[in-house]
This record gives sequence, structure tokens and C-alpha cells, in this order.
Amino acid sequence: MINILGKPSAKQNLIGKAKGTQLKISVTAIPDGGKATDHMVRFLAGEFGVTNADIEVVFGRFNINK
Repeated sequence: MINILGKPSAKQNLIGKAKGTQLKISVTAIPDGGKATDHMVRFLAGEFGVTNADIEVVFGRFNINK
């Protein structure tokens, strides 16, 4: 399990540096009804070469802390 600090509405999709115990993930999607979280899942799936279904958001679907 990875603890993520999400940053919606970013200029580009990017896996950033660790901030404390969280890995910073920036995505271009806006934070509207979980759209940024869904976009983050698709982005990470592509980066790691897995399917979207392989990535599960355990908590924080509507929060920057995941």
C-alpha cells in the first residue's frame, strides 16, 4: 500500500518526491466528484504497466490524502 498526497489541477501528470510518509502525485484533472482520483488511477496504471482495476483507492477518494 502506498500513502499518496494528491495534487489536482496541476500543469502536468507527474510522480513527485516523497513528502514525509506520502508520495506526491500531481494530475491535470480538476477535483470534481472524484474525477482527479479517477485520473490519478489511470495515470498510475499507465506508469506501472497495470490495469486500472489493479489499483485500488482504499481511502481518500474525495480528499488529497489517499
